[in-house]
Amino acid sequence: MRSFLKLDNKYLIDQSHLLGSGAFSKVYSGKDIRTEEPLAIKLINKKSEIHFYENALNEIQILKLLKHKNIVAIKEVVDSKEILYVVMEFCSGITLDKYLKEYGKLP
Repeated sequence: MRSFLKLDNKYLIDQSHLLGSGAFSKVYSGKDIRTEEPLAIKLINKKSEIHFYENALNEIQILKLLKHKNIVAIKEVVDSKEILYVVMEFCSGITLDKYLKEYGKLP
C-alpha cells in the first residue's frame, strides 16, 4: 500500500518508494503537485549528529550554486522542526554507487 506525505502544499512524497538511504537521511520518490514533475526528496533528520547536519547544510549551499547537466539540481529546501527536506530533480537509472561497483570507474 502506498503512503504519501504532502510537503508544503507543493510536493507529494511517496514514502513507500525509497530511492536510497544513508546514515542520517533517506531519499524518496516524489512529485510536484502542480506540474506532476517527478522528483527525488531527501529527508535529513535534524536530530542526527551535529557535524553531519552541518555538513549537509554546507553541501546544500554549494549544490544550490552549481548548475551543470551532470549535477543533480536542488529545486527547494523545506525546513521543519525535525526534518530538513531537500527537493531535487529526479534522475532515472542506477545510482553512482551501483555504477562504480558494476563498471569500476567513470568514463
